[in-house]
Amino acid sequence: MKRDNWTIEDSLIRFCKGTCSEEEAQWIRKEVQESYELQDREEEIRKIIVLEEDISEYKGYNVGNAFLRTRQRIGLIKGKGNLLRFVSRYAAAILAPFMVMSAIFAYLYFSGLNQPVSYAEITTPVGTIMRYELPDQSIVWLNAGSKLRFPSRFATKSREVELWGEGFFEVKANKKRPFFVRTEEGSKIYAYGTKFNVSSYSDNDFIETVLESGSVNVISADGKVSAVLKPGERALFYKTDQKMVVEPTGLYEKLAWREGKLVFRNVPLEVILKKLSRHFNVDIKLDKATDKNYLYRATFNHESIFQILDYLKLSAPLDWSFTESEQKGDSSFTRRSIRVKVKSAPE
Repeated sequence: MKRDNWTIEDSLIRFCKGTCSEEEAQWIRKEVQESYELQDREEEIRKIIVLEEDISEYKGYNVGNAFLRTRQRIGLIKGKGNLLRFVSRYAAAILAPFMVMSAIFAYLYFSGLNQPVSYAEITTPVGTIMRYELPDQSIVWLNAGSKLRFPSRFATKSREVELWGEGFFEVKANKKRPFFVRTEEGSKIYAYGTKFNVSSYSDNDFIETVLESGSVNVISADGKVSAVLKPGERALFYKTDQKMVVEPTGLYEKLAWREGKLVFRNVPLEVILKKLSRHFNVDIKLDKATDKNYLYRATFNHESIFQILDYLKLSAPLDWSFTESEQKGDSSFTRRSIRVKVKSAPE
């Protein structure tokens, strides 16, 4: 990131040292305000500057002169007891700066402040579910067709990850370092230590956050809309009109996907077919010859997609047909597909 001849890193260092121009300072303040990563980096740089100043101060400490002064004073002290106390006191005075310097270098070595932060991505193809442990020992479950981006180490102020798709988070509690989940749309879910589920598939009209335990704050991308959830509640943030709806929800229905289960409670057919498509890695196209919305209540575990579609036929006038994948000219294969047709119900 550059502006004119300024790089963000060099400008940030000059800003922390107070050596940049007012114009450069205004620019860097704006960049830092808009980036959590830069806020964390500013804090790291300020710590390093303080430590460098302390080290410079102790480098100027003349051990030889201190020892000569101490030796002269020892000659003026009578009595073994007084001598022992005097030597102990001055030995501690001479060694103190080096103990502090050792502590400083140990801190720099073990804290890894000078190590660059890299980012990793984990992706779950459609039809699979993955469990992963993050650098702070928080646990995330990724549903089919999802992706998570996260740093190799979390910064000092906050822990932030980016989610595409659906994930369940078991956040390691740390009140001083809140945990953020940022969605593709830009909204954020803010937590300290809790268990919650976020569904933010790009082909859905809303982002759904479900809280199992603890407390989370759901914030829109522009920060104008927010909601604090209690356990057993969900927040639906609608992407188009930027509205937030908070309501009670069934946790079993929303969280059973981690066990490979599909649970539906009064769910429209369109929603069911979309979840079946991700779960079984198959394209499903829906043709409707009626405006009637059929709602389903069911739980599926080990059933095949064909068994599930046959079950759905019992509650609605629908037919389905299946097409196997075919090899294309470039040796790749088309995706398996299913066509579902909903007919008008007989009068």
